[in-house]
Amino acid sequence: MKIEPVSSEYTPFKMNSQGRRPRRAVDFGAQEAYHRRKGPAHSFPAKGVEMKKTVLIVLLVLLGLCLAYVAFNRIDAKADPGLYTAGDLLPDDFSYENGFYRLWTLGLDDAVDVETPEAEETYRRLFDPRSGNEKELAAFDSAKYKKDTSIIARLGGELHLELKKISDIGNAPPLPLERLLAKKEAFLRFRGKEAVLLRRYEGLLASRSFQDFTRPRAESPIPNLLTWLKLAQVHVMLAVIDAADGKWPEAADALLRQADFARRAVAGSRLLITNLIGKAVLVQSLQGLAYLMNQPECPAGVFSRVLAALPPIRTEEYGSRQAFIGEFMFLRSSIEMISPRGKRFGLGWAKELAATLLLQKNRTLNGDFRRLQALIRMEADPLQGDPAGILAPKNWRQGAFWWLRNPVGKTLLDIMLPNLGAVAFKSLRARSIYDMTRISAGLHLRFDPSRSIQQNLDALESYRRITDPCSGRPYIWNGEKQVLYGVGPDRVDNGGTYNPQTIRTDVVLPVALHVRAEK
Repeated sequence: MKIEPVSSEYTPFKMNSQGRRPRRAVDFGAQEAYHRRKGPAHSFPAKGVEMKKTVLIVLLVLLGLCLAYVAFNRIDAKADPGLYTAGDLLPDDFSYENGFYRLWTLGLDDAVDVETPEAEETYRRLFDPRSGNEKELAAFDSAKYKKDTSIIARLGGELHLELKKISDIGNAPPLPLERLLAKKEAFLRFRGKEAVLLRRYEGLLASRSFQDFTRPRAESPIPNLLTWLKLAQVHVMLAVIDAADGKWPEAADALLRQADFARRAVAGSRLLITNLIGKAVLVQSLQGLAYLMNQPECPAGVFSRVLAALPPIRTEEYGSRQAFIGEFMFLRSSIEMISPRGKRFGLGWAKELAATLLLQKNRTLNGDFRRLQALIRMEADPLQGDPAGILAPKNWRQGAFWWLRNPVGKTLLDIMLPNLGAVAFKSLRARSIYDMTRISAGLHLRFDPSRSIQQNLDALESYRRITDPCSGRPYIWNGEKQVLYGVGPDRVDNGGTYNPQTIRTDVVLPVALHVRAEK
């Protein structure tokens, strides 16, 4: 039987005498034709070599582009002349008369004697460079400290919620007295139960000086500012309760002491958050005073006390210059901490190396410095320049190609400098509330019922002399709403309407509420 081969292209090899396949010349042309007919899976090996070369070229081009990108981002700008340094901050005050110690120890257990140098020494060693405190600073447990000094549990849920009413006394119209005092007995019980805590707070208010000595570094801890804010609100509430019980001079003096301390705290704060809490306490204290003066039973002696205790406010007592410089130093410290040598930010060495390579230090610091300078000028004189550009939040990562130059620096600026226009607004609002409280005291003291409120204001020297810093003109009286108001740093008159959700709003203080509203 004759057997035909399976394919004419296949010829079985004959074995030689040793049982091996004989050697024969390889016809590469025939093999290429064969693999071409069989398809891509059997293509000639030279094609794979060409593909590898192409891939290698692409990878080399990409590597070259990456190196060029990194090299481009290593070309930094020159540092602006006059960049802030630690020398621009107020000198450290580690004396034991500094009220900053009392802020740190405010919420500690009642058994701790916070008046002793030993209690204060714990916090001095954290910040005084002469104490060789790096190990103690690194070992400080901020979470435990905040838990140990929190007073939220002492207040309890009932009073904690009740303190939210404090912000309503500055609204137009403000919260009625009977609603504000709905939990009067609960606050009086708190006063009796927490006598030690409240004495400590009075000691804080009576501090001879207040100078924040926090080191403007990313790893520095801060005192429990929430405890300060909550105690300030309790202080306002207890003052209103005392006034309702007929203790008008004591109530006014309590609020004036708190306002005086808040002004000093604002001036002495080198951290922005401390500065902002100080402004909040100042505004709440002033609104509390205005609230008392608006009660029909308020005696004339309170008006005189307010006028005597509120001298013209200085820029540093409502502004943010020291705090802005502290924030600049904080950013500089954060930039210096970015290093491929460790995991300071928890990124790992690879990401920190990338961050180091794509960060332009001077360009980042210059952008921060220019922004802060514009805000400081605006706080001192809000009539300078165009407020729209200064108040608007700065978005550093805008445009499709924002990442081409200094991407890490722009990311840092967006993280650390959100809407600083809101800080300038809070500063100017605090100044206007302060000024209008002084005008309100003079109006109540010299009020002539035979004249309209506007006529009484026009006859008042303080009203003519103290002008709205954002308009350069006297504050505006709205008889229907019974408020004095300023136009705010956006310079737009909204008719005496305050909107806490935006910085483009009027600054309002309810005044003369015991007089019938004027149409």
